[in-house]
Order: sequence, then structure tokens, then C-alpha cells
Amino acid sequence: MVNKIEFLENLKLTQSYCEEKIEDTSKSLASILRTINPLINGKQIFDYEKIGYLTLTKWNLPEEEYYADKVIDLFNKQLLEKKQIVKTSETKSNGRILVSEYQCSITDGASEDVAQGMIDIYDLSPIDTWFYIDNKNNLLFSWIPEKYISLIDQAVLVNCVEILNWMDTEYKELYLSIFGQESIVQNFVGSSLTNQNVKEKKRNWFWEIFKK
Repeated sequence: MVNKIEFLENLKLTQSYCEEKIEDTSKSLASILRTINPLINGKQIFDYEKIGYLTLTKWNLPEEEYYADKVIDLFNKQLLEKKQIVKTSETKSNGRILVSEYQCSITDGASEDVAQGMIDIYDLSPIDTWFYIDNKNNLLFSWIPEKYISLIDQAVLVNCVEILNWMDTEYKELYLSIFGQESIVQNFVGSSLTNQNVKEKKRNWFWEIFKK
């Protein structure tokens, strides 16, 4: 059961935080919204590696540790840091909410590649964008600013286990229970995935791969 008040308060907080961070265009797509970098086992959890034209995120975890076991701890740490930094939660940001089934990644790197590092190897969105977690159903909710929606669209399309989805299409009942008929997805640029075209786009993408 999603706590609507907490959901909306955390969303506004995260919108404000991300709105400020995306102004720094000197950063890579992997790092621009991973400015929060908590310590785990005495080391910052995220590091970065340049591979070809892409900068990718690396998790600093021993091989025996599983990334998903750290998500709840990381979520709590990033939210606390935002609350300490953000002075106001008023924002007019446009964007869209991504829902990730964070226990189910197969780490094939497809979503990471097409999102140019904004999604990581574990099919997770940047930590700065996290704003709500449903522990019972292992769902992580992230605020994706307007300028990155087209990149995340591609990550949703190529994700072979379909654990990345837009809230307003694949979790529409929940979306409407929180926002009513008013969509917070307003005026973003590009032909983003909608309930009507996502399945067709997925079929076309897989057919293209098969032909290759």
C-alpha cells in the first residue's frame, strides 16, 4: 500500500533536488544524477569507468554481496541527504515516473547501453531520482526529468525482463489513485512511450534484433 502523502512529499523534494543538479552539463549522463554517493563498507558505493564513448557506473561491492540487498539502505540514505540539503520543495519540473522491479535484474547491460549510462548495469535509475520505495512488492519509484525521458524510453524498450516501466502506463490504477485524472506528465519533448504504442515498439525492436 503506497502512502500517498509520503509519495507526493518525496516526489516534490526529489523534483527540486534534480532540477538543480541537471544544470551541471559538464557531467556525464552516468554521474549527473548520481551526486549522492553514500558510504557502504567504508567506500562510496558508486564509481565511474569510461568505456569507449560511454561513462558507466560501477558499484563498489565485494563479489559475494548482492546489489539489491543494498537498495533499501541506499534509498534511506539518499532521502535523508535530500531533506538536509533542499530548502524548498516547490518546483515546476516536467517529467515522468519510472518504476523499477529492483530485485529482478539480469545484468545484460542492454538498458544501460541504450540509456548511455543513465540506467546502470543493474537496471537502476540514478540514485538522485529515487523518491519512493515499496518494500513489499520490491518496487522503486524514480522521477525522470523531461530532458532524459527519451533515453529512458529506450531502456524500457530493450529491457528483456520488462522490469522498467512508466508508472502512468503500466501502473495506471495506482497512478490515478494518487494523481487523479491530472497527469503530471506535461509537454515533454519527443514521442515517449505510451500505453498504446509500447507493445508495438517492443515487438518491432525484437524483430530488428532477430534480423541482424
